[in-house]
Amino acid sequence: MTPNITFYFVTLAVSFVGLVGLLVLQLGALTRYRHVSFLILSLATTCGLVGFFSFVIPFWWDPSGASPITLQVTSGTFVILQWVLGLWGTFRLFRSYGELRRGGAGRAVPTETPNNRWRGP
Repeated sequence: MTPNITFYFVTLAVSFVGLVGLLVLQLGALTRYRHVSFLILSLATTCGLVGFFSFVIPFWWDPSGASPITLQVTSGTFVILQWVLGLWGTFRLFRSYGELRRGGAGRAVPTETPNNRWRGP
């Protein structure tokens, strides 16, 4: 295996690990905070994984890298969808953070709710 091919496969492995790591973090945030931005970001990362696999699969079967045009179009479509959903989810997350900083839409964050219990003398 030449250094170029080794570098290529290492790059693919790092990309895959990064996507899976992002998905785990986003799903954890989704289950903890139940905010729609984390759902959108999780969908974007899932689209990125589908695009990744539709791009990589032909290289596993045919080392020459000859992939059918349908897989290339599928990969490109999912990567574009990942980009759009990623921007939309990030926009929603930043907007909700801005609302939180301004006082929110009448909602208090449970960790910032004042504790008015009597603490004794």
